[in-house]
Order: sequence, then structure tokens, then C-alpha cells
Amino acid sequence: MNTISVSDVLAALDRAPREAVVAFDCDGTLWSGDVGEDWFVELVERAGFHERASRAMRDEARAHEINADGSDRAVAEALLDAMNRGRYEEHRLYELMAWAGAGRTDAEVSSVLDAMLARVGLASRLHGETLAILRAAEARGLRTVAVSASPLAVIEACLRHVSVVPAAVCAATQAVEDGVLAPRLAEPLPYREGKVRALRAAVGDAPVVAALGDSGFDLEMLALASVPLAVRPKKGLRDRAVELQSLRELEVV
Repeated sequence: MNTISVSDVLAALDRAPREAVVAFDCDGTLWSGDVGEDWFVELVERAGFHERASRAMRDEARAHEINADGSDRAVAEALLDAMNRGRYEEHRLYELMAWAGAGRTDAEVSSVLDAMLARVGLASRLHGETLAILRAAEARGLRTVAVSASPLAVIEACLRHVSVVPAAVCAATQAVEDGVLAPRLAEPLPYREGKVRALRAAVGDAPVVAALGDSGFDLEMLALASVPLAVRPKKGLRDRAVELQSLRELEVV
């Protein structure tokens, strides 16, 4: 996989039609780490789970023959261990993290997010090369679209916190029942091909001039772009790079 500089990407943005969009993943791409995991840790270690979320998490564990005994923290750790051992699918854990706020109102979720953001130092985790491209796209009148498998409320709060305002945000959207969050998603998780579907639902058939991601499950979205960019790529994306010959590794700034 060859590298590409930020200045070369900006030159591609200059040549793009005005209706073009720039799509970007957030976790590992705009910032280091995973804010969906930060949210889950906030619930596990500090805020706790509402009874409705706790019950649903235990049901999920039992359905996959994972130990559901003990504290909520013990069950959460058992699910994570099962995923790491290949006994529980990664995308199901992402879905669980997204609906783990079940039983809370929007105001209660906001309170937990405020506490999380005060703790995690997100501004210090930003990747300058991604931020430079997003700022340049906005300056050129191009739409930017965030596409993430993390919870929608979490991604929106984090983007506001770092003053990134995309034209659209596609993320794991939790269902709402009687004014509180339900232990399920309202829409399919934006994961692998789901990122493509979510992006196209947001922007239609608009050309994607650039797409930025760091993980193997971003590749399908990256393949839509004229300039697909691997941002500090993880092993999974490096392993899949052969599937997309135009993929370029963005130089770190």
C-alpha cells in the first residue's frame, strides 16, 4: 500500500465536483481509540446499567452460551472475552454497546456522556491529518459524512465536543419506546457493507471523492471513493488492502 500526503488529498478535493462528499469513520480515524468502548466502560465502571439493559445483556449472553452469572461488569467482561476468543461475533458486541443505555431517557444519556467526555480527553486524541482533510472539505463547500458503528448519541456528542460538524452522521441508532431507549437498534448496524448502505441512504448517488477509515470493516465504504484513504491502518485493513488496489495510506502529520 503506497502512501499519500495531505496536500495531495487536498488537490483531489480541489478537482472534485461540488456535489461530492467526503466520508469518514470516527474511531481510530478521526481520533484514537473507540468512543463506543469509552461509553461502555463509563456504564460498566461508573454509571451502571438500567435494569432493562442488564436483563437484555444477560439474555444475550445466555443465548450465546456465555456465563451470565455475577455482576453486570462480570457479564460484560465475559462477553468481551468471548469475542476475543472468537466465540461471539464482533458486530454483535458493537450492537450491544450501542443499546447498553437501554432504560435511560435522552437527558440521562446526555448526563452520562458529559461525564465520559470530561474523563477521556478526546481533543488530545484527534488525528491531525484527518482533521485537516475534513476542514479543507468544508472550506471547499463539500459535504462531509461521518459513518460509524458506535452509538449515534455518542458519536454526535463527541463530534460536537471537538467542533466537527458533518452534513450527516450515520451511526448505530437505538430504538426508543415510551420515551426511553430500548435494548435493540432501530436500524441495521453501519458495519462492513452496512456502512455503504448507511452512506448511500444519507447522500444518495452523490460521488464520494474521498473516504477515510482505519479498520478492515471500513474497506467496503473506502471502495466507494475516488481517493480511498487508510488512516493509521490496523492490521485488519492492511490485510485486506490487496482487495482495493487504489487504497493509499495517509501520511501522519
